[in-house]
Amino acid sequence: MIVFAAQYCPCIHESDMGVISLHENIGGAYSAMKDHLLSEYNRWYDSRISTGKKNYRGEKFGENEFWNIKKYKVK
Repeated sequence: MIVFAAQYCPCIHESDMGVISLHENIGGAYSAMKDHLLSEYNRWYDSRISTGKKNYRGEKFGENEFWNIKKYKVK
């Protein structure tokens, strides 16, 4: 059996990949990754707006993060 894992790494310099969810098809994994990306973007955007665009000196969205879909064979 093949499963597809939606994976996320919050910091490419200090963290390891973590599994967001497992799916039977690749479409489900991409859908889960899209939902996670949207929630992360909304969190980033809200923090940017709360500090003010001119005063915001944070990093760009996803600058040090990584998302991935990986296929695993389950025995």
